[in-house]
Amino acid sequence: MTPAACDLAIVGSGPAGLAAAAEAAALGLRALVLDEQPRPGGQIWRNIEAAAGTARAAALGAAYAEGLPQVEAFRRSGVEYWPDTTVWQVEDGFRVTASRAGRPVEIEAARLVLATGAMERPMPVPGWTLPGVVTAGALQILLKNPGLLPAGPVVLAGTGPLLLAVACQLASLGARPAAILETAPPGRMRGAARHVWPALRAPGYLAKGLAMLARIRAAGIPVFHGVEDLAAEGEGAVRQVAFRSGGRSERLSAEILALHDGIVPQIHLSSALGCRHEWDDEQACFRPVLDPCGQSSRPGVAIAGDGAGIGGARAALAAGRLSALDAARGLGAISGETFETRARPLFRAVARERSVRPLLERLYAPTLRPERIGYATVVCRCEAVPAGEIRAAVRLGALGPRQAKAYTRCGMGPCQARMCGLTMVGIIAAERGVPPGEVGPPRIRFPAKPLTVAELAGREAPRKDASADATASPRIAAPLRHPDCTWRHAMTQKITGSFVALITPFNRDGSIDFEGFRTLLKFQEEHGTAAVLIMGSTGEVSMLTPDERRRIITETAKMKTGRMQLFYGCTANNTAATIEMVNYAAGEGADGAILAAPAYICASEDDIEAYFREIADAVDLPLGIYNNPPRVKTDLGHEALLRLFEHPNYVVHKESTGRVGQVAQVLAARPDVSVMCCDSPNLGLVVPTMSLGGHGTANMTGNIAPAELATLSRPWTGWEEAAGFRETYLRCLPLLHYAYSAINPVPVKSLMKAMGLPAGELRKPLRGLEGPALQKGIEIMRRLGLDEQYGLSPARQAAE
Repeated sequence: MTPAACDLAIVGSGPAGLAAAAEAAALGLRALVLDEQPRPGGQIWRNIEAAAGTARAAALGAAYAEGLPQVEAFRRSGVEYWPDTTVWQVEDGFRVTASRAGRPVEIEAARLVLATGAMERPMPVPGWTLPGVVTAGALQILLKNPGLLPAGPVVLAGTGPLLLAVACQLASLGARPAAILETAPPGRMRGAARHVWPALRAPGYLAKGLAMLARIRAAGIPVFHGVEDLAAEGEGAVRQVAFRSGGRSERLSAEILALHDGIVPQIHLSSALGCRHEWDDEQACFRPVLDPCGQSSRPGVAIAGDGAGIGGARAALAAGRLSALDAARGLGAISGETFETRARPLFRAVARERSVRPLLERLYAPTLRPERIGYATVVCRCEAVPAGEIRAAVRLGALGPRQAKAYTRCGMGPCQARMCGLTMVGIIAAERGVPPGEVGPPRIRFPAKPLTVAELAGREAPRKDASADATASPRIAAPLRHPDCTWRHAMTQKITGSFVALITPFNRDGSIDFEGFRTLLKFQEEHGTAAVLIMGSTGEVSMLTPDERRRIITETAKMKTGRMQLFYGCTANNTAATIEMVNYAAGEGADGAILAAPAYICASEDDIEAYFREIADAVDLPLGIYNNPPRVKTDLGHEALLRLFEHPNYVVHKESTGRVGQVAQVLAARPDVSVMCCDSPNLGLVVPTMSLGGHGTANMTGNIAPAELATLSRPWTGWEEAAGFRETYLRCLPLLHYAYSAINPVPVKSLMKAMGLPAGELRKPLRGLEGPALQKGIEIMRRLGLDEQYGLSPARQAAE
């Protein structure tokens, strides 16, 4: 492959890239622009050439229209332009390797300008991985490029000028948003007031902002202020948005939830090149360290536009021209005097346009605090790593992103930490109690973007004859999967916290109460439960028919909202039947299955180890092992368990032997599973398991006291969790003893029915508690204040 040669390689064709290219051409430099998009303009002026003069362009606003003359000037400059080109490696020299329309290309350049722009700050909230949850910028791309409008209700949530701009654009195009959920805290204007006067130096910004607010009011778009506890809910897609505003809980219907918490510099290429970066407290992100001309710490590499620090399109235009001027001076194309003359007004323009930034950064400071992200909320979408797993990695000694990646795979997916890097750094900093700058940014290595083996090898991938499939329907190819990498990090997420073994509610006629299931699942979701086990021993699984078990899986899987994982008890009376049940659950959308040894047969430890392994080899679903010898008479020791945990499908372990030593040995070996224990106070495993670093409890008492068990099940990251655990455990000890005062689930299900929760009767031959035995449980609930806390009211006959 013969490399193309140029004086200046410019990566990106947004405002900074366009201006740098036009300036370079005017100065006589051979410039080459490489851009991933099919047309110039970047994100802010995306598709401006095609949209110019249309009603859509008018609705997108004057700032969008400003891009047309810039793109036209770029076209007239005659600069060589390679669209559909992704840069994935830069070597000394500079030798740039990229993929152009799927084929590898190389460029040798004397200088390099990175004009990669900005990206939206990730906003991990519960349910943000549901289909229908997008960023505000992604929604705007659909407006600009194909001109698509959302058909269903849209809710915009977060903070920042882009959120207001998208709301106005949607309203102008006839797709008025259902609401704006403003997450900025009240009183932000007081802190920003002193920056209003300096901001007037940047012409038009304040007027534009006030005009957008006026248009939102005129369009009648409801705005909720001070929004907290934001979550997306739905079954298979977002259906509603839950949040708190003004001290009240709210829910809105939504088919699209657009999240936005500001924008940050796109620093992937500059990081991979080894350019120095520093933490910016005002913008709460890392940005490259640059001189006034945009030169980075690596000689010959300049960074211009929002990739150097957020400044807006007009500032990016001036910065792009400055970078080209500086390159021309360095290459000897212009004198130092010429540079000074031409650069002076550009320095003033950059300062003027950025004078509004202090005001905007205080008005729209990022609102999602990493330390408040829930344990079960996914941070890394590629590898499905939740916040709790990153915190656990810090407890195990991960001081920065590199160690956290090694422990959890957070940031190791195709996006290479673009979507999770800042959040991961924030969580690590909060757990360590240090500034994010001390943690440092994730380390990025080339290749900076995913590529095919054919591209890496420098040859075109073989193609099928198009005529052979001329009439075939387009289809998505199934990804290749290594047989030893089934689910370990492609699963939904590692579980930490409270894993409640749910009861099975029955109607009066003995049939399954599916509306009761819905109520109980919502009850658990609202009070901090991370996952539920449906049809465990607490769910009277041994007294359900096979048809009932399959229908329970089918109907409850439809109730998933994404806020809580649903595992199912799939143990049957033999290996083949268990595999069949697991595969049925997988096909219906289960998050996982919990397995125990088949009851009554009293098989040897070796036989049951082989049983667990055979099932894991035969299915594609996250699995858990329930080691419960009192029920099944087979006991797996820690050596057998650790051998099984080497299988990537096993992700959860629940220990119910009462042997603290076994729990310690499993935790000391650090298998990649969630280690949990039974909440029985008689077994006495809860305190030692959590103190040794356990990930939570797989409990029964959470059916009646979910928030308390969520506290007891929260992994210890410091004295605060330990102190909260001790207080809650000692306070709730009477209730824990009561829950295990008779065979599971007799006490807890009887008490739930008595307190007004949908439970129904137990299946015979089990019988519910009555009289003084039941009254004792009711009195415990009252004494602990749980009846008022959960809005429960004992049935009259039970109370009497």
